[in-house]
Amino acid sequence: MTLTVTEKNHWKERIGKRIERTIEELITEHDPAFNGKIEQQARARAIESLGIAESYRRIDEIKDAIRTLETERTHITERVARALIPTSESLRGYYDPPMRIERMIKDRQGFFEKELLNESTFGKKIFALRREQEELLDTVWLATSPAQIKNLWSQVNQLLGHAVTDLQSSAVLFEPTADDRIR
Repeated sequence: MTLTVTEKNHWKERIGKRIERTIEELITEHDPAFNGKIEQQARARAIESLGIAESYRRIDEIKDAIRTLETERTHITERVARALIPTSESLRGYYDPPMRIERMIKDRQGFFEKELLNESTFGKKIFALRREQEELLDTVWLATSPAQIKNLWSQVNQLLGHAVTDLQSSAVLFEPTADDRIR
């Protein structure tokens, strides 16, 4: 079963879209707010685990105060502008925390999202589907590789202590028939 790189990428994309659609359908059916809840809980755990929870609570309070003051400033500025100029654009300001801190929180948040997903049967199913999707390129290549590569793949995963996905397990066991080799 010889496929070109383009064909392998095509099948990776097609299968990946089907997995994504299934995840969306499951979440919509089970709990449409599921992703938001997991993300919010994982972010809270990430902030807590970094030891910056109290500081971040204070930052949130400051952000709220800034929003309130910005809203008031905007209203006053618009009133002044209307008094002086018939048409004016409102001025909007915003505050963004330093990118480095946000990156650290996001990195830690990913870990906690996985942990939270694995706390329920439904979450485990979503996690497994997402993992299959992430590993799809390797899976497609593995399914179309000779036995020596499949064997090496299994040995490397065993050496590293990595678990293969269900699709990869099937791909490793798959032996092409004579009809598959002719093409």
